[in-house]
Amino acid sequence: MGFGEMSSVSSSATPATYPAPTVTANWFLRRVRLTPDRPAMTFEGTTWTYERMWSEVDEATDVLRGAGIGPGDRVAYVGMNDGLIFVMLLAANRLGAALVPFNFRLTATELAQLLDDARPSVVVADTIRQSVLSPTLGGLVLPPTCLASEPEGSFPFWRDAKRASGSLPPVGGSDVATIMYTSGTSGRAKGVLMTHDNHWWGALNGATTLEYGREEVTLVMGPMFHVAGFCSTNIWTWMRGGHVIAHREFSPTTVLRDIEAHRVTSLGTVTTLLQLLAQDPDFETADLSSLSMIYCGGVAMPAEVVERFAAKGVPIQGAYGSTESVPVMTILPAEHALTKRLSPGRPAMFIEVRIVDGNDQEITQPGAQGEVWVRGPSVSPGYWSNEEATRVSRSPDGWFKTGDMAEWDEDGFIYLVGRAKDLIKTGGETVAPDEVEAVLASHPSVQEVAVVGTPHPRWGETPVAVVVLQPGASLTLDQLRDAAGDRLARFKLPTQLVVVDVLPRNAAGKVLKYVLRQQVAAGANDHSSGSEDRSTPTSQGQVAK
Repeated sequence: MGFGEMSSVSSSATPATYPAPTVTANWFLRRVRLTPDRPAMTFEGTTWTYERMWSEVDEATDVLRGAGIGPGDRVAYVGMNDGLIFVMLLAANRLGAALVPFNFRLTATELAQLLDDARPSVVVADTIRQSVLSPTLGGLVLPPTCLASEPEGSFPFWRDAKRASGSLPPVGGSDVATIMYTSGTSGRAKGVLMTHDNHWWGALNGATTLEYGREEVTLVMGPMFHVAGFCSTNIWTWMRGGHVIAHREFSPTTVLRDIEAHRVTSLGTVTTLLQLLAQDPDFETADLSSLSMIYCGGVAMPAEVVERFAAKGVPIQGAYGSTESVPVMTILPAEHALTKRLSPGRPAMFIEVRIVDGNDQEITQPGAQGEVWVRGPSVSPGYWSNEEATRVSRSPDGWFKTGDMAEWDEDGFIYLVGRAKDLIKTGGETVAPDEVEAVLASHPSVQEVAVVGTPHPRWGETPVAVVVLQPGASLTLDQLRDAAGDRLARFKLPTQLVVVDVLPRNAAGKVLKYVLRQQVAAGANDHSSGSEDRSTPTSQGQVAK
């Protein structure tokens, strides 16, 4: 594939005299014309109206055009959260190019691998990331231009950037708007192609399934190089003419302060960040009365966190999605936040969800487990420059195979039971790690827990509990097994306990199970503790089945 070519999986737009309404820059410009004076974004104390934001898009378009950007090109973005990322999205899309946001926490070596895969024509980076990128850019066969933005500035500033004007090319809904690299829970990131149609229908999934209105004020605190921070509540809010409060990075104290200061009505986040918010010393006195909804993806929310927000009159709406679904697949209605808290809800408005068995037959009966497949206009057409990954992830009739295992309940709510590759096969039985984790997490000494399988000569695999303890707590394997023994079958109980200071996670807060399996296989443990009670592996051969 040539340096400036897009993957064949992205189809080109046909020229049209009428601008395609689903193209991101087109609908945003219509919003600008409808409500030019409304606040569109607040970032670090400065607020821009829709009209002011579009003026920045105009400037960015000329800068990118001056760098030679046109249809089919990729524009990489490496930097912390900033309004600039959305300006670059709209500017690149006007020129028929795709924005490729990268994780700013990556090392130079990791960035080099992604840049070599994406082959962008331009890299936009703040000055801190530019110093990391400099040796990387020189190592590419065709080094891209690097345009710098000031990290302390609140909107774009390019030093010595050439600008050019001209006509805009035709852009269609099936053209690629963004390429977002998966978080890599399996160890290797893939570039997910997201078309303008994907973004449009993904936004409608959220805006119609959740109760979004024209007076919406949403706060975005997750990393914008991730699908949840980039194309969830912010895009949904802009479609309705609302106001986005963007944070450079997550700070519980700052989030609580801004909810009150800006009268934030909705919050999009993931479980890990919401837990930290509930644990902040300022939580009890924080004024959350303006919040009508919290939209939260990730693992199931602990009951105590749900109850702490419920006590303040704020419902938590769970959600299930992926980069490939751009982003939401199911949403938990607010009225079921407590009664169905372990479920991420029911399918969103414009997406189909099914559960299939090992023979690719749909499962409809409650309690029967299978793989989650999804289909709809928000689902990505495939992966950048990776035809094999695209092929194996799709069924012949267009369903995306998520690799997640789940079951329905009698009310049509979905319950996730783990990744297909994370299921533990032990002695002819199948153990879902999520089920075991939910039970073990209730132990008073456990702060966080993840369960993985480890090879066993007799049983094939057995479960291992990797635990982060509560401060000052101690725990033995026998104590953990005894506490869970009346809620889990014996073959589901952990046969080893490994205590660590922190669970490895990706940028979205998901636990990296493949890293844990490697650590367990290597005999990794928490070397900061010498307590016998903190790590007490037992002989697996003595565990009764």
